[in-house]
Amino acid sequence: MKFLFYHCIGPYQLWSNAKITSAEGLVGKKLRCPSPTYVEVTKALGAVPVSMPAGEIYTSLQKGIIDGTWACGEMAIAFKIGEIAKYLITTNIGTTTQTYGMNKKPYNTLPEVAKKYIEENWEKHSLFGGRTFDQGNEKGFEFASKNKVETIHWNEAELKKMNKMIVPVFSDWVKKVEAKGIPGKKALTELHQILEKMGVKDPFILP
Repeated sequence: MKFLFYHCIGPYQLWSNAKITSAEGLVGKKLRCPSPTYVEVTKALGAVPVSMPAGEIYTSLQKGIIDGTWACGEMAIAFKIGEIAKYLITTNIGTTTQTYGMNKKPYNTLPEVAKKYIEENWEKHSLFGGRTFDQGNEKGFEFASKNKVETIHWNEAELKKMNKMIVPVFSDWVKKVEAKGIPGKKALTELHQILEKMGVKDPFILP
């Protein structure tokens, strides 16, 4: 693959029809998970992971098939979560990276001017993608507020408690990737340092 550009979405919040005011309140709750990583995170928090396409979130919340879902603010509008969820718990638990690539064979057939454009503008497009999602998240929160979704902010103690509960997920990931020869512990440490330099207080707990 030829890398083109990338950006992050999120951060993920918990949209729920149950009023969850503490980490303990997650125990037993059925939560829709957007990826295998969130399945492991949900298990670590004592909740029940449910995998389903994003398009099924609305009816699943409506019918009580799930109690909540991990989703970024933009999804409040895109999937109408802001119409059906009663509560927004601002966990800011993480994000996912959207990476855009192109098969090398067709890439190599592009004219040199096109290749030059891609090489010189990948960062510009990456920042554009990030800004677009930042704006989308804010619009999603506004949409939810207009629909009377109650926002619940956990205090610092509860967020730290949640962070401690998911440390095993990081530990298991490090073991898995280091078994393949990938420096997982080093990568996490560098990410932690970068986030701290950006002003993030206690980004996550290193395993």
